[in-house]
Amino acid sequence: MDFDITAPAGAVDEQDGDDSVNIMAPTAFEQLMAQRDTEVHTSNASVSLDRVDVIFGQHVYRTVKGVLVGMLRGTPKEVMTGRKVLDAIDLKVSPGDRLGIVGHNGSGKTTLLKVIAGILPPVHGTRNVAGSIAPVIAQGLGFEPDLPLRLNIKLGLAYSNRLPQHSRDLEDAILDFAELTEFADAQFQTLSSGMQARLTFATSLFQTPDILILDEVFATGDANFVRKSQAAMMEHIERTPIVILVSHSAGLIRDVCNRSILLDHGRMVEDGPTDKILDIYAQRYG
Repeated sequence: MDFDITAPAGAVDEQDGDDSVNIMAPTAFEQLMAQRDTEVHTSNASVSLDRVDVIFGQHVYRTVKGVLVGMLRGTPKEVMTGRKVLDAIDLKVSPGDRLGIVGHNGSGKTTLLKVIAGILPPVHGTRNVAGSIAPVIAQGLGFEPDLPLRLNIKLGLAYSNRLPQHSRDLEDAILDFAELTEFADAQFQTLSSGMQARLTFATSLFQTPDILILDEVFATGDANFVRKSQAAMMEHIERTPIVILVSHSAGLIRDVCNRSILLDHGRMVEDGPTDKILDIYAQRYG
């Protein structure tokens, strides 16, 4: 996707007779958002999980004799042992849903996001997703320490299946938003952790998916950058058909999500309006 960012960043004066009008040139991000349909309910995007299990463990293969006996009995030739991280999850998400996922540490929140995103396949059950997905789950995922920022942006686009969108203009827009233009040719490992987080956030921001998946990924940095990034992400959320968010911040879940689910040791125990789910969570876990 190409961006017209050749206009100056400052004010542009347009003359009409004797009147002078001061117009601020739109940023690349504003141009991107202007291309989106603000009526999210016209989308055909959807997420459907049916009796999904995820087990972290190991395969245990039987002896030859055990395999033969198993074949006669109609039992599988191998079994899986381990910890069930997700247990019989049934979930449907539709356009207009801003779904919050809450639960105690280890309840399976990030694992559920990875299943929805297609990163982690379920052991049992089915996953059906319609529409493009943008998972923003791991800070710096896919970035190489010894590559310059421009190449890392291209690599980040490739990892998220967005390489066809790549252009020099998109690189410039991402670097400008991250306030890292002067470091475009520097190695990623030479940046501070805060600068690395800014580049990751900006790279994830410049996309237009049907389904946006967020795991505690709201910008860090100085106060001005945080304010700018939060405003941009909230606009992104408003213009995305389906948003799924994991956060330990009840305030953020309450501000963003109109629906939430509660996980408890891998099982979905509640599903409803966000205020109700957060109240239940507070009562059960303090």
